[in-house]
Amino acid sequence: MEGRHISVIKQLYGLYWLDVWKISLQLWSEVKGMYHVLQQNLWIITLFPFFAASNWFYMYQTNDFNVPNFASRTRSFNWHWSMFFNMVGVWTMGTFLDFPFKSKHVGRATRAKTGIVYVLVVTLAMWGGGWVFVKDAVRGVSPDPLIGVPESARYFPYLAIYIFYAFYDGCFQAYAY
Repeated sequence: MEGRHISVIKQLYGLYWLDVWKISLQLWSEVKGMYHVLQQNLWIITLFPFFAASNWFYMYQTNDFNVPNFASRTRSFNWHWSMFFNMVGVWTMGTFLDFPFKSKHVGRATRAKTGIVYVLVVTLAMWGGGWVFVKDAVRGVSPDPLIGVPESARYFPYLAIYIFYAFYDGCFQAYAY
């Protein structure tokens, strides 16, 4: 591995080269650190399904909803809406969780508890709303013709739930990490 380098942007104004061995040592120290954390606080394991769910959702949103229902150009149009509302969701949840409230009654623990209730309510609403669109769907069978932007009567409800998926994903990611 000598002679190979991995470039990492370390500062805004420069590009630095790091040796692969240093990165490997950092990875090993991260693994050891995780082992020590798990020894001290086993409750961390309860967060692993949360982390897995936050990353699994992308596959569902893209492969099981966007691809089978929409025409090619519409998929890319949806992607832009999805990324925008994902950012809106992250900003909304992040602002709520990190906002320095002046009241002594709204502390960090209260915001965390309110946040998890919010994520639960939005999860139930999102999956309930999404079920309406997929209840009659058969896996591997696409609607004929595929939904396109010009068909606004057919397209708008699907776009609305897709935007809601993206907003929810942003909220979920902000709360998870």
